[in-house]
Amino acid sequence: MTMTRAARTESPEFDDMELDGLDRLLIPLMMPYVWLHGIVTAPFQYRRLLKTDRKIGLRPLTSEQVSSLPQPVHEFLDSMETAIGRIGFPEPVRHLNASRPHSSDAATVITVAPSASGDEFSMVVISHAPRRFSMTGVCFNTRMTDGHVIVTGNERRVVGTRQGNHDVVIFQKVNDVARLYEIHQRRKAMAVRGGRAPVTVGWRPPTMHPLEAYQRMFDETVDGGVRRGYIEPPATETVSVTFKGAILAAWSSKWPLNRILDWREARRAARVLRDVQA
Repeated sequence: MTMTRAARTESPEFDDMELDGLDRLLIPLMMPYVWLHGIVTAPFQYRRLLKTDRKIGLRPLTSEQVSSLPQPVHEFLDSMETAIGRIGFPEPVRHLNASRPHSSDAATVITVAPSASGDEFSMVVISHAPRRFSMTGVCFNTRMTDGHVIVTGNERRVVGTRQGNHDVVIFQKVNDVARLYEIHQRRKAMAVRGGRAPVTVGWRPPTMHPLEAYQRMFDETVDGGVRRGYIEPPATETVSVTFKGAILAAWSSKWPLNRILDWREARRAARVLRDVQA
């Protein structure tokens, strides 16, 4: 359940073209220029393009949308929903972002499921575009009554940023969902021993709806971004990044910063794992 991309020397939009020997030699020689060009221009592109609604537009898939999902998306979600069902998440519901167009070739789908205990909810995410991009991940989320939030995932691109009272840890090498959930339960148990209590979530009142819990997390992340200068105020309806935020967003996905961030996250995850197993 990790990010997968085409190799650096490939151009997947031209997969059907034959490359001769000279082309294959020139592509790696051009990569340093492409990297430098991206470092310089990407923040300006992100500044212009990174805009989203403050209100999260997740909507359950219709039967027509479910039937039109690409086969890799179907297969991944079927296997993951079976896996989370075994560990106590019996009511998964697939969602799409209503503000983004859906096609039969490419899809980003999020399965949301509250736990049978009501202490947390899971999010299974797949973003798939044939021959161009594929990303999968899963995370578990628990909100405490004092506002503290515990997030345990295995892909940093599918969880919110670490800020304020959001305790986010990414275990990038943990692909076993049951193992990831065990780690989350241990982290939750440590918080409960500290005097906190989890907010009960579920699809039906009086519990908090999982999408409401997710919206609160997003609102807190946006407000934290405004305070730190990453998001343009007031961010009440539309969320836009500042140039500072655009630089962070663009450079965090490019070498070498992406490698550094992954290394730091791996060290933090190892430290947290030692603590919960002590």
